[in-house]
Amino acid sequence: MTADCAAFLAIVRALHKIDRNSLPELLTVQWQHFRDDPVRYLLYCNDAHQAAIWREVEKRQAKAVSAPIWIVTELSYDKITAQRAEPSQEAADTLADKWRSQSAGKVEVRQVEVPS
Repeated sequence: MTADCAAFLAIVRALHKIDRNSLPELLTVQWQHFRDDPVRYLLYCNDAHQAAIWREVEKRQAKAVSAPIWIVTELSYDKITAQRAEPSQEAADTLADKWRSQSAGKVEVRQVEVPS
């Protein structure tokens, strides 16, 4: 997953986590439309409501800090035979070296960002 895709998905998740009390600007009917389809509502609502919704998204984005993890994957005959997440690059490299010594398959290490 690219960083752009991860950022986009984080915004969509933030939209779905907004609760009624966070958007006093919306009337009950408007809130119901937002709750049912937040992305569509954001696309088509007026500027004042877009600003209020975006304010809440930004609050949630400021709270969400990405923590990197490393994924170690063993591939054998073009299929994944083992996969594990490690909290540090050193731990991932150690595991990858161990797997390489025990297997004829290919072992890959990659870093991913996980929203917390």
